[in-house]
Amino acid sequence: MSVKTARRRGIKVTLGVLIITLYAGEASAFCADVPDMAAIKSRTLQSELMVSGLVCGQRDNYNDFVHKFRPTLVGYGKHIKSYFKRVYGKAGEKNLNTFVTRAANAASSKSATDTSFCDNTSAKFDKLDEIDAASYGKFIASVKPLLPKNITACTETASTTTKALEQVR
Repeated sequence: MSVKTARRRGIKVTLGVLIITLYAGEASAFCADVPDMAAIKSRTLQSELMVSGLVCGQRDNYNDFVHKFRPTLVGYGKHIKSYFKRVYGKAGEKNLNTFVTRAANAASSKSATDTSFCDNTSAKFDKLDEIDAASYGKFIASVKPLLPKNITACTETASTTTKALEQVR
């Protein structure tokens, strides 16, 4: 291999690494870290339970949930607002409203197609009834909600970036 060819290859690899590094930095600024994901999961769960309250006749359970965890839900609500503002800037509130609407629509669709929806949400209400506000975060960590495709956990972004970097080398 000539010196000129080796130099070009070195420049290409350096540029590739630079581009991936810049992309990784940008992606990590928009990815959801653990507190972000907790707020997102909490809001998604709240939508699911609200639909359950309406569709499954579990209004009292939903009202008890909101009353019991009100301060925690408010805290998560503030956090999710700041997340959407950080990610979308001035369009943060609009995107948050879209997210909340999609979460409710996804829960509504699930209630219409999943015959065990009411039983599953009833079990969640039972679990929530057993825990105190301090344990809510741990409960949220165990929830596996349907998340929009544009929300990515930071750990997933780092993994994807590492794989991309390995491909350049």
